[in-house]
Amino acid sequence: MNAWEILGIEPGSDRRAIKKAYARLARDCHPEERPEAFMELRQAYEVALEQLAGAEPGIMEVPPAGVEPMPVYPSESEPVPEWEPEYEDGAQTNDHVSASPVFDSRAVETLCDDLASFVRRPLDEQSPEELEAILGHPLLEHMEVRDWVGLRLLTPFCVEIHEASFKQCPFSRNTLLALDRVFHWSANYQMMPGLPVDDFHVLLDGAYESQHSANQRYGWKWLANLLLGFKGSITRREWLLGFVCMILWVITTLNILQGIINLVPPQPYHSLLFLGVGLVGLYSFICLTIKRAVDAGVNRLGALIMATLFPFVIPLYIVGAPQQRADVPDPRLQFMDHLDLAYWDVRDQLPQSGFMQKVKQFYRRLSGRVFGKLGIVFVVGLALTPWVN
Repeated sequence: MNAWEILGIEPGSDRRAIKKAYARLARDCHPEERPEAFMELRQAYEVALEQLAGAEPGIMEVPPAGVEPMPVYPSESEPVPEWEPEYEDGAQTNDHVSASPVFDSRAVETLCDDLASFVRRPLDEQSPEELEAILGHPLLEHMEVRDWVGLRLLTPFCVEIHEASFKQCPFSRNTLLALDRVFHWSANYQMMPGLPVDDFHVLLDGAYESQHSANQRYGWKWLANLLLGFKGSITRREWLLGFVCMILWVITTLNILQGIINLVPPQPYHSLLFLGVGLVGLYSFICLTIKRAVDAGVNRLGALIMATLFPFVIPLYIVGAPQQRADVPDPRLQFMDHLDLAYWDVRDQLPQSGFMQKVKQFYRRLSGRVFGKLGIVFVVGLALTPWVN
C-alpha cells in the first residue's frame, strides 16, 4: 500500500500535512458507511506517521504494538458517558489505601464545566491567570480524573475550531500549551468518532512551532540581504523598510563625506566618492524592486528590462499583488505566527490577517537592535546636515 498516494501528498511530508490530508479525506469516509475505505485511509495515515517517525528520531505518533488503545467515546451528537467508574457522590477526600480512589463526582463535573466555559470564551477574555488557577485544581493531580476531563474537553474544543471566525484562531498559544501540559493530548493521540480530532492536533503542532519560533528575530544579516541581495522575494512592508533604510544610509553617508571633505583640501576623487554612494543606493533600490517584482509573479530579467525601458512600471512592481509560484516561497509566511497558519490550514482558508495585524506581526519579527541602531544612524544624519551646510 502506498500511503502517500492514498493521502494525496508528497512522500516525506511533515506531520501537519499528513494530519491535514487525513482530516480532509476522513470527512468523506465515515467508518459506518464506508468501513473498508475508512480502514484503508486509517492504515495509510498510520503508515505515513510511522515512516515519518523512522525518518525523524524522537517522533512517535502511532502507539506501539501491544499497547491497549484508549476507550472510544461517542460523537458530539451523542451524550458523553457520565462520571461513573468507581466514584461516589459526596466524597471529600481520596482513599489512598484502596485501589480505586473516591472523588466527588459533582466537583469533577464542575471542574469540567469550568474548563469548557473557558474555551468557549472570546480570545480576549481567556485570562492565562484564570486558566492556571483552574488547572491547579487538586483533582487534576489524579490520572483518572485528568484523562476523563481531557476527553470531555475535546468536544467544545473541536466545536469552537469550526464555528469561530476563520480570521483568527479562537485559542491563544499559551492556552493550548497550558492545557496540553496537563492533559497530554499531543503525546496521546486518540480517535473519537464524530470529532475532527486531527484538526485539533494540527493546531497543537502549530502552537508548539509558534513557541519554538517566538524568539526568532530578523536582524542585521536579514537587513543586509534585503538591501543588497538579488535573489528571493519580499513583501511590500519589507520593500518600504528597505527603501527607508537606503535613504537614511545615503543621506548619512553623504553628510559624513561632505563633512570630511570640508576639512581637507579639494581632491580630484571627491566626486567619485559621491558617485559611489549614489551607485550603491541605486543598486539597493534595484535589488528591492526586482525582489518585489518576483513576488508579484514577474521574471527577474523581464522586470529589469521593463523597468529600464518603461520606468512607470516600477510602482506596479512595488504594489503588485503576490502570485503563487512553486519556485518562489511566499515571503509573507516568515512574518506570520505558526498557530495562525495552522488554523487557516484547518479551515482551508488563505491568510486572513488585517492590515494592523500584519503590521504588528512584521514588527514583532524584527530585532530591537535593528531599530535602535537605525535610529542612531537617523539622528547622526540629521545632526550632520546643518553642520555640513
